[in-house]
Amino acid sequence: MTPPNAIAWLDPDDALAVAGIFASAGITIAAAGTPERGRSTRLAEQLGAEPVTDLRAAIASSSASLALLAADPLGLDARTVLAADARGLRIATAVPLARSLADLAETGLLKEHAG
Repeated sequence: MTPPNAIAWLDPDDALAVAGIFASAGITIAAAGTPERGRSTRLAEQLGAEPVTDLRAAIASSSASLALLAADPLGLDARTVLAADARGLRIATAVPLARSLADLAETGLLKEHAG
């Protein structure tokens, strides 16, 4: 069985901690990025992953099974989240969500789609 893989969107200062947690869980970080301009490539290299410079595009097209949002999810919208969920990409967040995403969660729409 292939181990699960993930997108990690995080603050570069948290990279080693996140890598350790994912390794302990048997999850491979396939792609990584940060909202800090110009730092995604170095962050991804540090984690042995592909760089993510556009979180929305990565979530919209990724074959990963998990996306961890541990930094500001710039540009992420409800439509992208629902489409990712329909493909089986689960999103975990450690940061506040944009109002449009929080509205979906409050009305139960994300829960309905998550199964």
